[in-house]
Amino acid sequence: MNAAVRARWVISAVFLANGMGYGLWAAHMPVLRDALSLGEAALSLILMLVAVGALLGMPVAGWLGGRIGTHRATRLFLPAALGSVVLPILLAVFLPESAPRLTVMAISAILFGIGNGALDVAMNAQASTVEKTLGYPMLSSCHGFFSLGGLLGSGLGGGLILIDFGRGDGMAAVLLLLFVLLVWPARFLLPTAAEAEDKKRFPFTGAVVALGALAFGCFMVEGAVADWSALLLTTTLPPGASVGWAAAGYTAYSLAMATCRFAGDRIVGRFGPVRTLAVSGLAISVGLLIAVTAPLLPLGAAGFVLVGLGAANVVPVLFRASANLPGISPSAGVAAAATLGYAGFLLGPPLIGWGAAQSSLNIALGVLAIMGLALLAGRRLVMRA
Repeated sequence: MNAAVRARWVISAVFLANGMGYGLWAAHMPVLRDALSLGEAALSLILMLVAVGALLGMPVAGWLGGRIGTHRATRLFLPAALGSVVLPILLAVFLPESAPRLTVMAISAILFGIGNGALDVAMNAQASTVEKTLGYPMLSSCHGFFSLGGLLGSGLGGGLILIDFGRGDGMAAVLLLLFVLLVWPARFLLPTAAEAEDKKRFPFTGAVVALGALAFGCFMVEGAVADWSALLLTTTLPPGASVGWAAAGYTAYSLAMATCRFAGDRIVGRFGPVRTLAVSGLAISVGLLIAVTAPLLPLGAAGFVLVGLGAANVVPVLFRASANLPGISPSAGVAAAATLGYAGFLLGPPLIGWGAAQSSLNIALGVLAIMGLALLAGRRLVMRA
């Protein structure tokens, strides 16, 4: 096995481990809530602080990756990400009542965001380097491994809770095992030289801002679907049906996204990034319009499946283009686009809530179809990808 192929599987394992961390975190959210007796407002604030931390960590990783190489940055931020994701859970459960628990929780949430935001940038930049060395697309499948990790982590986290090993100790054990398993293989990530001084800065050139704006729109759609799809589909339930069925929309969306990401490399390799982005934008727009106008739950869920298929490969294509911009180091380009994009994930759900209060949830989500059309209009920005 040559070095590039070996590095491909190593970086895929890093994406899988990071996804498992997020899945475990999601499964333990009720544990966090109950341990601190948090209401929805307080829990939302903690999640907001995680996002703020990610926005702080991403530019740091972009600068550092250009300075020490993305292979070293990935190895540095991997334990930081896996360790920080469990920190809020452990502190919530085991911190004494006399301690300033909410203050400590706020700090731990920011640290969680910093660690994971930094790893997100470093591993995407390293994956772009591996992809260029291989000479064929593989970034989409890396994101597929992240989605798969999320599904595995959430299922495993639920199992840990069911067997009374879910106070953060079981989660910590799993994450420690993942880190131990990756320590030696991580040595085989592809070395990248430190960039020249003019490539170390965190760039906001016109091209980066344009790609970041497209990422902003896609992340906004992803955040809105995650937080609002189930609520939207409750309006399509027959009388007496359990509201649990409304979660089918997001489940179908997630499965469609994960499946399409594993096929994404072949799709991009065959049709190219420009046409892939164009079709993805159309699928997002049409899927959202179906979801917000559907009179029945199966049809609404089908709309979200189409959104998932469309959104699956947008971020990999945009990150690939950002990593290939001339005059900018791969890590700095990915960091800039990721920071702008993640702002969409952060701002999208509350903006949808505000729009729903002014009109209706159907209209507020329907307006996001414009984001799909923006991807169609901006498709030529990824010609270098």
